[in-house]
Amino acid sequence: MAYIVLTLIGFLGGGFCVYLFIEQKRRALDAQHKKQVDQARRLSNALTDIEAQQQAVRNQSLTLQAAQTEYDARIITYQELVNANALLTTDLRNLYFAARSHDLDIEQSLR
Repeated sequence: MAYIVLTLIGFLGGGFCVYLFIEQKRRALDAQHKKQVDQARRLSNALTDIEAQQQAVRNQSLTLQAAQTEYDARIITYQELVNANALLTTDLRNLYFAARSHDLDIEQSLR
């Protein structure tokens, strides 16, 4: 009979030890799960922040592109300046000859 009691105590003791070991593992897994959930929440928040920053960068890029297009439209090319210079030079020469011709006509009419 003592063997049966000792065997029963052994089984109960072994079961209790197994329970303690499994409970320790379960607690460690619960702590790890909480840690992973917190990390997932932080990563999700970081992803949301990054997406918001990407949208802000896209908006700034579009604004800069519009400003660049407006600026490019205002730029005068070198060839346009050369053409305008030739036209102005011709107009100035024509005005000079017209004024000189007028002065000569006045001198001639005074003589």
